Amino acid sequence: MEPDRLKRVLRQWLPGEEPMIIEEIHSGISSHARKIMCGETQGIFREIASEAHAKTEAEFAAVLAPQGIAPALRLTKTHAAYVQDQGRFFNFQEYLQPSPDRPRGVELAAHMGKTVALMQKVLFQERMTLPVVPDRFALGQLKQKAQCRFAWFPTAVTAEHQAAIHSLLQDSLIINLREDQPIHGDLGLWNMLWTTSGLRIIDFGEARLGDGYFDLAASLSSCIQSEPDHALYPLMIEAFLHSYSETYQAIDRTKLSAVIRCWLLRGILAVISFQAPESWNALITKYLDLISELNTILIP
Repeated sequence: MEPDRLKRVLRQWLPGEEPMIIEEIHSGISSHARKIMCGETQGIFREIASEAHAKTEAEFAAVLAPQGIAPALRLTKTHAAYVQDQGRFFNFQEYLQPSPDRPRGVELAAHMGKTVALMQKVLFQERMTLPVVPDRFALGQLKQKAQCRFAWFPTAVTAEHQAAIHSLLQDSLIINLREDQPIHGDLGLWNMLWTTSGLRIIDFGEARLGDGYFDLAASLSSCIQSEPDHALYPLMIEAFLHSYSETYQAIDRTKLSAVIRCWLLRGILAVISFQAPESWNALITKYLDLISELNTILIP
């Protein structure tokens, strides 16, 4: 985005006389983020994929920010939660100071279980009016993309891996998922920030209506993937489940295991869709090993 236009849009939140410092953070699928410093104000300026996504993020922030679960959205001078400029959509979030002292292992799992439980407890008890936002990485779409890529590189996936993927796809057809609960949609550890006041959930660019177990699967599996010591996996899973259940409600371990397989299947299909073919087998092996390990722990 050109600098003059960027500053013009930002002035809808910030005073005109203060100089701005703009720092690129990342450019993702659902948003492009920049850290903004202007006088004593710090914030995260984000370009959002669509107006439906911008409205959804505003709804989530309005519910979760007062509870200290997610960053608040700063309102414009006219009290709007987002800005439309030439067909593009932007919001400006509260800046949360990261802490270098993020826990790991069992302690991290317990914090994540509690944080996800608090988020779902608040979201599921609210009457939220959300626009229709599609799942941009739905299993069917990823499958089609992966099939196209595989057609170009048919020998890049072993026969054993092909059979395992086919079995996971068949299993995914019988999972009974809801479509009426507000979910984050991409609740991996990469969208959780350890701050000086605890764990916070960020980047609601994929938020939509779905099944709460989808967020549980993403958060628990990403927590496990962050830990190199496999011996800690059973303890981490139990810490996550206990912390979640103690904060909110009991978890159906069988359903969670099935949804984790579905979530990690999406990861496998994303590997084939977006990664170089020479890396496919090694990455697929890691996903399949994790699926087997988590399934064994969750359903002894």
